[in-house]
This record gives sequence, C-alpha cells and structure tokens, in this order.
Amino acid sequence: MPNFAAFRAEVKKVFKADIPLADRSDWEDSINRDRAETLRLSAEITQAEARIESIVYDLFDLTEDEIALLDAAVQPLCRQNLFPVQHAARQQPSHAAR
Repeated sequence: MPNFAAFRAEVKKVFKADIPLADRSDWEDSINRDRAETLRLSAEITQAEARIESIVYDLFDLTEDEIALLDAAVQPLCRQNLFPVQHAARQQPSHAAR
C-alpha cells in the first residue's frame, strides 16, 4: 500500500511534474483514507476467511491432526501465490475438545 511520498515520487516520474502545493494535502488525506479503509476491509476479510474455514472444518468433522495436515499442504501454495488465501490466526474449531 503506497504512502503519499511514494505516490508523489511516482507522479513526478510519470508526469515529470510535482503535485501542486495547493493539492498535496488533499491527495495525502485521500491516500490515508484509502489506506485505512483497505486495512479495515483486509482485516474483515481475514476474519471472515477464518470463520469460513472453521465452519468447513466442522462440516467435515475434521480432527486437529487433519486440520494441521490440510494447513501444511495449503501454506506452500499460498507462498507461491497459487492459492491466494492467507490464513489468519485460526479460531479453534468447535470440536477441538476431541
């Protein structure tokens, strides 16, 4: 997620001109708002993914060992961007008491 300085440098590089001084504050505020919203939505998505995973694990009645095996198989794919889901700190499935 770019910050204002990175955005300004890119504008200078591409357009061979700087952002007018009168507009810089507005651009910086806009970028900061967008960054905050992106971070909020990303956190929301991560939480939803964790809830979905927990529901799926419960639906398939997976044991902790099976979950660990599945996670071990999926993690290398995530690192290679073959499987874009990034696992958050996972909530314990409701059947964890086994």
